Amino acid sequence: MKGPLKQGVRKHFDQQRLSTTQLDRLASLMQVREKRAGVRRIPLRLTGWSVAAAAVAILAVTILFPPSLLDEVPITQRIALEVA
Repeated sequence: MKGPLKQGVRKHFDQQRLSTTQLDRLASLMQVREKRAGVRRIPLRLTGWSVAAAAVAILAVTILFPPSLLDEVPITQRIALEVA
């Protein structure tokens, strides 16, 4: 049973094998693609939108939670200071 299966696999593998010219062409295409992949940069529009979104987020946090609210003394401490 091993013989026919092994022969069938080899026959199929031989049918799918690339010729030397096809293999060379594939290797050159892969090199070109690798070179192009390293050159890609983030589009300027995307960077601009990211900066704008970050600025809006910082502004929203500052408006919703102003620094003066964080520095206020809790009401229990203010009452204690008035009584003392």
